[in-house]
Amino acid sequence: MEALCGEAIQTNKRKIHLHLEATNERAIAFYMRHGFSELDRTGDVLVMECVL
Repeated sequence: MEALCGEAIQTNKRKIHLHLEATNERAIAFYMRHGFSELDRTGDVLVMECVL
């Protein structure tokens, strides 16, 4: 995650969005520990965002 965020910053990106299965609690917890928050939920899809 640190490498991904570092590369995003180096290429002038300021946000990272990802889509997960809303039932994948382990993945949600992992991304939340790394600074992501819930942005939207549509059906079984959860969109998370991290502002860099």
